[in-house]
Amino acid sequence: MTTTAERGALRDAVREFLTATSAPAEVLAVQDTGLGYRPEMWATMAEQLELQGLLVDEKYGGSGASIGDLVVVAEEFGRSAACSPFFSSSVLTTLAIADCARERWLSELLPGLAAGTRLGCLAFADADGWWQAGSETVRAQPDGDSWRIDGRADHVIFGHCADMIVVAARTEDGTGLFLVEPSDASTLRVRQPALDLTRPLTTITFDSAAAQRISGTADISEALSRALDKALVVQAAERVGGARRCLQLTTDYAKTRNQFGRPIGTNQAVKHGLADLTRALEPIAAAVDVAAHAADTGAPELPALVSLLSVAGTERYLQIAGETIQLHGAIGFTWEHEAHVHLKRAKTDQLMFGSSVWHRERLLAGVLATGAAFEAPARADEPARLADLRTEVRAWLADHRAEGMPLEYAQEPFGYEATDAEKRWTDLLRKGRWLCLSWPEEHGGRGLGPVETLVVEEEFARAGLRRPQLGMGETLLAPALLAHGSEDQKRRFLSRILSGEDTWCQGFSEPETGSDLASLRTSGTVNGDELRITGDKIWTSNGARANMMFLLCRTDREAPRHRGISFVLVPMTDNGIDVDPIRMASGDRGFAQERITDARAPLTNVVGGLGNGWVVAMTTLGAERAGEAATQYVGYRHELDVLVERLDKNGRLGDVIVRQRLADLVVEVELMRAVGSVISARVAEGQAVDELLAIDKVNWSEYHCIFGSTALELLGASALTRPEGDGYQLDSLQRVFLESRGRRIARGSNQIQRNIIGERILGLPR
Repeated sequence: MTTTAERGALRDAVREFLTATSAPAEVLAVQDTGLGYRPEMWATMAEQLELQGLLVDEKYGGSGASIGDLVVVAEEFGRSAACSPFFSSSVLTTLAIADCARERWLSELLPGLAAGTRLGCLAFADADGWWQAGSETVRAQPDGDSWRIDGRADHVIFGHCADMIVVAARTEDGTGLFLVEPSDASTLRVRQPALDLTRPLTTITFDSAAAQRISGTADISEALSRALDKALVVQAAERVGGARRCLQLTTDYAKTRNQFGRPIGTNQAVKHGLADLTRALEPIAAAVDVAAHAADTGAPELPALVSLLSVAGTERYLQIAGETIQLHGAIGFTWEHEAHVHLKRAKTDQLMFGSSVWHRERLLAGVLATGAAFEAPARADEPARLADLRTEVRAWLADHRAEGMPLEYAQEPFGYEATDAEKRWTDLLRKGRWLCLSWPEEHGGRGLGPVETLVVEEEFARAGLRRPQLGMGETLLAPALLAHGSEDQKRRFLSRILSGEDTWCQGFSEPETGSDLASLRTSGTVNGDELRITGDKIWTSNGARANMMFLLCRTDREAPRHRGISFVLVPMTDNGIDVDPIRMASGDRGFAQERITDARAPLTNVVGGLGNGWVVAMTTLGAERAGEAATQYVGYRHELDVLVERLDKNGRLGDVIVRQRLADLVVEVELMRAVGSVISARVAEGQAVDELLAIDKVNWSEYHCIFGSTALELLGASALTRPEGDGYQLDSLQRVFLESRGRRIARGSNQIQRNIIGERILGLPR
């Protein structure tokens, strides 16, 4: 297995080479030449980097690299938009031969491809740019000891100059792979005036052309389909590289281009636009990693992953390239600027290798056929302590599956009240010490680190069971106490969070200032050994049920805005706090407003000391959030399955338009799954996942809004009526439709999250 460091070195070497040989001006010059590439560059690449032989087995003169290695190289080719037959010859043709040809032909053809002395092309596509078994436009008939082929192959990449033409043709026995001599007078090659000049396209017409069958006598359609899918994973990596280049160009431009005396990157519309491009790109990059692993391991989900990338990857590359032109203004629309090169490549990718309609259907069918089950990754090199923990979790879950509560939603409903069965499940988890995993053992936790926490989350998801969290006490207050609290505070409050004796709410937002914490108006005055608090809080989730509040108040009005704020733990019962529940759009009373007239809290309840509340409040969730993000797609997939079941029951699942719309929802859930897989892998390797976590909240909350609205639209008039019962009852999909609007606001509104992405990840100026 190639290590991360080795792949990093490979990336650096390829980038250095392509920077020297495929600068933007050089690309524009080369694309107008007759060959469409520089033979001297091709030869140097073979001599110095041996890239042409990466996918060729060592016994045939290659490196025997994996698809995972190839995507690293391909991303750099896409970044530079290099005019090179690398994809056509060293990926597409090489994979077809390696996976479909007989041994004799492997020995004869692969060494030349690996050395770069032969240039191959694969003639397989029809007029729509794709191949499907049984519908080949080229036919082969036996002619003594050889064959004759007739028909036309369209959109052959670098077919005009290849000295090795490999053809997928239909025979009486199925699909076969054939070798045609380019100089044969019965073979006509016509280079087409392509939209994308960096990848020349040729139409090849065969008129009883002599051919040799290089595959065996059996039908190779399955093997060829796998080879094409693996090639499309590599091509998807090219798109990631191109999109990254566009995003880098535009971000750098936004930092340095001044208008009206300020960099244009300070403009919120520009900042949010670039943040949206970032959050569109990163899940695609994650999906490429997952697809590469599937290609290398022969996983059955590879076709669905390839179709996912063919739909979403091309759309997002096209979106990013288009916005690159837009945000550069007029300069971005010039021939000299490289943005149009990427725009043309993105559109070409979208039109070739299968229509988006076909790929959506293949994706939907593949995903629905595999089910929603989460498979915890099998890591051959997993340390013994993690393997032992995984075994322990599985054994415990197997013993308690009957009492377990299934995953039934992606986000816990607002105003949710646990049933008696759920309370009993939580009690079992408490006794088994499966709550508050990262807490130190002396406070009732297990002292698990990020990787160990992830193992537990994976196993609960694999079992399809919920591992509830103990509200804001566990998710928000406990991290602050563990980082900034005194030993006495930890002893007094953590045990009561774990036991369920205290239910906490967060008192941050205020009626006049919202979540602008620096503008707090709630005041705290020191009076002897206690703090007396006056003010108002609002939008307090769980405020009507909580008996404790952690709040921010201003204890020093002379200090700068971000200072003089204190983080205080305040009892809510009989303590000068009037709570008014607020009814939400969903009909529930999930949050409240508090009027604090004279609440009192001992100074020993101030966390981090007086005036240090800002630092305490900024404490992040860290590793526990990574574990949640790695497995959260299971809940979203459950909701999707509920929709599919209802559509099937209503007789609408066979509707072509409905299926296409469903496929768009599947795209988002599967991208969420891919991001989760990459988060798992990176946490396991001790790598940072901050960027993926930063975009995660915006992505899932925006998707949830789209899902809720689309679900009701597809169900039609049957979604107009609510379940009977007291109050404003809702079914699960109606609830998602309404509550998802609030999710875009909760935990930091998505507009603020976009600012964070723009400023902290992209480095845009404030």
